[in-house]
Amino acid sequence: MINHIINLVNCFRKVLELHNEHLDCFYRYSQVEGWLKGELLPFLEEKKNAGTIINFDTEVRPNTSGQRVDICLEILNGGFRSYAWIELKQWRISYEKGNKLLLSYYFSDPGSAGIKPEIKKFEKINSGNKYILILMTRNPGKAEWLKNVNKFNKKTPHPCIKALTRPEEYPDRYFLGLLEIL
Repeated sequence: MINHIINLVNCFRKVLELHNEHLDCFYRYSQVEGWLKGELLPFLEEKKNAGTIINFDTEVRPNTSGQRVDICLEILNGGFRSYAWIELKQWRISYEKGNKLLLSYYFSDPGSAGIKPEIKKFEKINSGNKYILILMTRNPGKAEWLKNVNKFNKKTPHPCIKALTRPEEYPDRYFLGLLEIL
């Protein structure tokens, strides 16, 4: 399952490469998580039509908690149907109104900008694989990315996260950080 999701993310990079001016504008002005979802939907529909994924849905309530997950993928994995739950985030690594937005802010923020609420939401889902896909407008670099993932894991031993994509494989303009929730 993990390799399938990583391959999808790598294919999605080609979509983002067509929008360099958008990414630069988002870096300068605002976080636009809705745009990320908007770009993902036709991409996922194309993958569904090609048979790469069985199905997908958005804003899915996986249980009675009432909380929605951004995307649910249904994938054929070793002859069995598997589900991948994906929360989307878009982070600016920049200055906003005089304040520097560092990667560490997003990993520690308990509010909606950070990953903590997403991880809590995933604790209530008992089936499938769980991921957070983060579009960062500016690549934080390998050292900064791994430092923050490791720091988060030290402070939050259960559940922990695993980085599945590598900043050194991306341009300076952006990074698609894929985290698996263990």
